[in-house]
Amino acid sequence: MKLFAVIIFTLATLFAQSQAKTFTRCELVRELRRQGFPESRMRDWVCLIEHESGRRTHVISPVNSNGSRDHGLFQINDRYWCNNGNTPGKDCNVTCARKLILPPG
Repeated sequence: MKLFAVIIFTLATLFAQSQAKTFTRCELVRELRRQGFPESRMRDWVCLIEHESGRRTHVISPVNSNGSRDHGLFQINDRYWCNNGNTPGKDCNVTCARKLILPPG
């Protein structure tokens, strides 16, 4: 669980910018490589992102049964990992808006 929190925090920090983007598969792979994602797991990360968000950084899910929502490329849940307000918080100590975006290409 701690490793998961570190990964999510790292992703949130690396992917914080201010404009939405829909990646092509090749753009996504290039950006993940640039961010240091391991080549041996690249197919898994791309598969996860494609199924969770369709490679769209701005996706926010409908409200889940517990009242939470999922955000960004990885559909990070706001119940535990990010704060919906303007103040960073929860386990990753970031706002959910920071989880939405990868840097522009």
